[in-house]
Amino acid sequence: MTDTKPPIGINREFGSDNSAGALPQILDAVAAAATGTAPPYGADTIATAI
Repeated sequence: MTDTKPPIGINREFGSDNSAGALPQILDAVAAAATGTAPPYGADTIATAI
């Protein structure tokens, strides 16, 4: 059996690299866009408008 522990002093945490804060304006826009229902894959009214 092999030892799978990292050497002392090495931190191996596998967290997401997609975690960060967002401006309140961005959160408001996401919340406004996330109401109701919409078709998937870019067929919604917001995606087709841009």
